[in-house]
Amino acid sequence: MKFEELPDIPKDWVHFNAGVHPELPLTTLQNNRRFLRTQQDRIRENAYRDEKIISLLLDGEKEHSDRKIKNIQRLQKPETVLVVANIEADLFGGTFSQFLKCLTAVKLCEALAEYAVDAVPVCWICRPADVIPPPKRLFRILDTESELHRLRVQMDDCNLTLSGEGRNFNRIPELIAWIEDIGRDSFDPEIIATLKKIYSQDTDWWAASARFLTVLMDVWGMFVVDPRLQDFQSALREADRGFSTQKVSHDGVFNGTPPVHLMQSSILPVFACVLDPYELRPFAEALTAYKVHGLIPPISWPASSATFIDSRSRRILKNYKLCYQDLFTGEENLLKGINERIPRSSITAKLGALKSEVERCVEALSDQVQGDHGFRKTKKSCLKRIVFQLDKMKSRIETAGMRKESVARRQIHRVACSLVPDGLSQEYGLSGLSLLLRYSHTLFTFLHERVDIMKFEHQLIYMD
Repeated sequence: MKFEELPDIPKDWVHFNAGVHPELPLTTLQNNRRFLRTQQDRIRENAYRDEKIISLLLDGEKEHSDRKIKNIQRLQKPETVLVVANIEADLFGGTFSQFLKCLTAVKLCEALAEYAVDAVPVCWICRPADVIPPPKRLFRILDTESELHRLRVQMDDCNLTLSGEGRNFNRIPELIAWIEDIGRDSFDPEIIATLKKIYSQDTDWWAASARFLTVLMDVWGMFVVDPRLQDFQSALREADRGFSTQKVSHDGVFNGTPPVHLMQSSILPVFACVLDPYELRPFAEALTAYKVHGLIPPISWPASSATFIDSRSRRILKNYKLCYQDLFTGEENLLKGINERIPRSSITAKLGALKSEVERCVEALSDQVQGDHGFRKTKKSCLKRIVFQLDKMKSRIETAGMRKESVARRQIHRVACSLVPDGLSQEYGLSGLSLLLRYSHTLFTFLHERVDIMKFEHQLIYMD
């Protein structure tokens, strides 16, 4: 579906995916083999490769997936370049959109291999932005009945504060215990065990975010960078000093720290950067600085946008003859339209009219037969029984209608919480952890197979 059909999507993002953004022409892979190889050669020749940083990427856990081991070997070659996805440090990996962003980087590397460009994916953990889009202010998770639970999240570089549902969480282990409780033993035990192992009482929440994404994305061979580590900080400070001391035009001077994209390109061979709607404008504004400082800007690639529709939600939409876009009109509007299709009111009205007609006809018989006491008694008894049956039928129809309304309200609420939580698109309104707890790591495998990074539109991914 087109991005214009989603609420609150920035116009810049619509234009970017349509290939008409003024500063950022969309680069497609098809028929661009020569450009891709030229981009790789320019990056390699300019030697944007800090060997200490490369070595730091190769350090870490000794146990890796086969894919990660191959990427480690590839990264040691001078011609290898990087595809970077910038991810905000957030609770349990953040919203579903951040996981889609990582998968986009993985799939872009796979696609580039077909064009003889050797690239490996990198997830770069960024500090929480000073202005975080409203959807990211809440941690939203679904329980087993698809009821939405919300926590307000306040973060800075050192502290994480969570509150909601009438209580505060001072430690992450308390939050994990609460998640287990609402899961009622149905959440994936492997994901729960991973959370408990990584988010221990004395673990820095930022480092834990990086470690969690490392575990989740290891099967795809993705490197996760925590730039707060000392060696990274040293390299970034050196790059920052270089930017500060160079004589540049006014357009190349920064108010504060240079953009993260520029800093990355100064120490690593960044071939492409996966952008989301909120990152697009800062990246475009940094392009002038790339030229001023003699750096090759990476290819800008839109992060995949998708809604995962489980089989139950799909069945509900089909039963009520709804499409995904209808959900953004709100639950009450949907229920109003559904109730109007329930023929309860017209049937009860007809039964009321029939009752009146029967009473009139029976009374008319009295005019035909005068003075027959037995007939009047029989007539009264028959009328009573007919009216009773009509009233009983009317009551049953009304009860059935109310039951249908109740079922419809419950089902529409479920599908709305799952697909458009709080009226937001799923990828920005729902925590990615919520889907992982339901479907385990296999969710990533499923999405990896279904998400098409060459489709520059919002994709609806249906579970069979």
